[in-house]
Amino acid sequence: MRCATAIDILQHPAETRVAKNTARICKLCVPQTQIWIGQDPADFAALQAELAAETRVVWLLYPSDLAQPFGELIAAVQPQVGVRLLLLDATWKKAYKMWQLNPWLDKLPKANLSHLESNYRIRKSPKSHYLSTLEALAYSLAALEPELDTQPLFRAFHAMQGHFQVRDVRRAPAATGLDAPAD
Repeated sequence: MRCATAIDILQHPAETRVAKNTARICKLCVPQTQIWIGQDPADFAALQAELAAETRVVWLLYPSDLAQPFGELIAAVQPQVGVRLLLLDATWKKAYKMWQLNPWLDKLPKANLSHLESNYRIRKSPKSHYLSTLEALAYSLAALEPELDTQPLFRAFHAMQGHFQVRDVRRAPAATGLDAPAD
């Protein structure tokens, strides 16, 4: 799948070893996605240098209190300018730490998708509108580029969830109630 939007995912190092690695799935679906692994500002120095010379509008997709609804930002951008979208990929606790450790992120316009509810069931999130990286990218691209077929991202998301839900049931049969003692 090819899109006009530039995509950068800032991935916490611990996520590279996680089987659910949604950043990797994003890159498989949208090959032009750039993944930057790190946590501290020095880890993202090359990205910061690129952003300093960027001619497109740059948005950080992150559900902070100061983030604007995604649709409002889209309405304000001129189509010929283009968008570069940054996403954080980590557990919510680690994403917040990355946010705190990188004050340069706070200087970027922030967008949220708080009008959507997450369908991510294989990891916990503190709020129902906190989306996985894969979900957030799929919904963002669908809004930014309505003509783009984003179904490959949504299919990959649902396939990943199905795979891990089945695997988790196999690993923990007691959670299904199958091993419950008879009365």
